[in-house]
Amino acid sequence: MTIDSYLAELERRLPRMARRRILAEAQEHLRDSAERHGSKGLPPHIAEAAAVADFGPVEIVAPTRGAGRDSRYPHRCARRARRGRVLRVPALR
Repeated sequence: MTIDSYLAELERRLPRMARRRILAEAQEHLRDSAERHGSKGLPPHIAEAAAVADFGPVEIVAPTRGAGRDSRYPHRCARRARRGRVLRVPALR
């Protein structure tokens, strides 16, 4: 698999809010890794495939559906705190 095809698959699986940042970071790591493999004498297409293999399967790298999308979580926690629905934690002695 080439770096470009890997990034395209990763882009399809990423939540929209995190897509730009994660893709930029993944691309940087993949290109650096391919360059390192290439400096060891591997042909470019094999160096890219090795970089992708080192990085890991898209299924594991991409967050699960909905991860990073709950922008309302802090607001819900604050609202519950105002209503007294906060989990009470015993004080440490």
